[in-house]
Amino acid sequence: MIPRRLREAALAAGVLTMALAIVTWPYATVLTKGLPESIDPMFSIWRLSWFAHAMRTHLSIANANIFYPEAGTFALSDSIFLLDGVAAPLLWAGLGKVVVYNLLLAGGFIASGLALFIAARALHVPSQAALVGAAIFTLAPYRIEHIMHLELQWLAGSVAAIASTVWLALRPSSRAALALGGSLVVQFLTGIYYAVFLLPLLGAIWLGCLPWMPDRPRTLRLTLAGGVLAGVLISPVALLHVRQGARLGDRQIVEVQALSATAADYLSTPDENLLYGRPTDGIAATERRLFPGSVATALAVVGLFSRRRRTALVTGMCLALAVELSFGTNGTLYPYLYRWFQAWRGLRSPARYGAYVLVGVSVLATLGWERLLQRKPDTTASRTTGRVSRAARERLLTTLVIAALCVEYRSPQHLRYVGATPAVYTLVSKLPPGVILEYPTPSKDSIPWIDADYAFWSTTHWRPLVNGYSGYFPASFWERAARLERFPSDDTLAELRALGVRYVIVHPWAIDQPRRAQVLLRLALRDDLHYLGSFSDWRADAELFEFSSRPASH
Repeated sequence: MIPRRLREAALAAGVLTMALAIVTWPYATVLTKGLPESIDPMFSIWRLSWFAHAMRTHLSIANANIFYPEAGTFALSDSIFLLDGVAAPLLWAGLGKVVVYNLLLAGGFIASGLALFIAARALHVPSQAALVGAAIFTLAPYRIEHIMHLELQWLAGSVAAIASTVWLALRPSSRAALALGGSLVVQFLTGIYYAVFLLPLLGAIWLGCLPWMPDRPRTLRLTLAGGVLAGVLISPVALLHVRQGARLGDRQIVEVQALSATAADYLSTPDENLLYGRPTDGIAATERRLFPGSVATALAVVGLFSRRRRTALVTGMCLALAVELSFGTNGTLYPYLYRWFQAWRGLRSPARYGAYVLVGVSVLATLGWERLLQRKPDTTASRTTGRVSRAARERLLTTLVIAALCVEYRSPQHLRYVGATPAVYTLVSKLPPGVILEYPTPSKDSIPWIDADYAFWSTTHWRPLVNGYSGYFPASFWERAARLERFPSDDTLAELRALGVRYVIVHPWAIDQPRRAQVLLRLALRDDLHYLGSFSDWRADAELFEFSSRPASH
């Protein structure tokens, strides 16, 4: 017979899956070819695919095929090794890249909500209340806002670490210490951002539980043991990022300022939200839409008056701390973290503390719904309901609340569709090996949007790319991109030849109209580039060239 808690978890996962499909519909209908309309999913798919490819072919994982000839390019963005490890066997088995990505994306939403449900049930919160809190945590606008960021959906490790810290504080044991250490490792290997941001909050939770600790010295020893265990296990990956951070430098304070939240941001929602959304422009705006929703807020306010006073108090304190930290340079505490700790200087978006604000709101909403369900119905209502049991009434009311959340959070997604491998990449995969440049390259004042597509389609041939996309960009990339604004001049082609580039793929539709005809004409006049033909790319046509064996004649 299936244990009751396992049945509850399975039912909760089913409810959360159905609710997520409703909120983001029609995304669920196109999981084999649809992606959120952003460059980040393309880059995430490249990350998952490169890891699987490198493991299978015994290549260096660190030295990925982007930003040639730079080394260590896989670590230029936050590592997601646990997700890479899950994706690899699925990709090896022949499952499509887009399908694997979408399964991991949905898994991040659902696993995070389920973690909160399980943690609440471990505290003996009724299942109906736990389910409402889990639904809020799964579906709230912050989560939908970051639907294009795979690693930002994986908060299950953080929720487990918070629950383990409380468990360790109130009932110190080796199991609790192991759970804390393991949870931190899971969070670090699914999303470094949240792992770093979590640390001061765990400290605040530990201190908040201090008055109720039965054995403070033992709790301290076990907490340190759990932390040391996590540190040892993540140290190889952490050192890799430390070395890259020293090489690339810190995030500029200007970036951090732009992505620091304000109080007004807690009333802002994604554009796609049918109830509240309104058009906004810019990355800063999209990172700072943090409204948790009216239903969630109302339930959280009720939760402040929960009979579980200690839980409500500690949660309220940590919620306030998370809000303050999300203010970044607009707040008091974050500037000190940025100044004193290198890990915070490598992160650019304090507004992502909104994830932990949402954890606090969801926990308080759980307590709030529990409090409302505990109210005794009046005698008139009891006579009217007749034979309807209290349990059935609670299930009905919980269903209505979750339905209301789905209506409030409904955010149909703008999707892009990935088709079959374009002809130009099919041909490249059959040509002799060689380094590739795809053109256009970005200007010094632009974001390299198209380079994420170049990286994605490189998964069909795995040739080294001069192009690339990542969380950080090597200085050499921008320096070369500035020179390539003169492409195809004699000096830029000489540089590419010296670099070892063999093939050049030109996408005319992506070149600014004033330069397009000029670039194509100058390419046609070159005698050091052999024209291989025009072939379809993912959007229109691309021109494929190969460097000849001898330099241009003058």
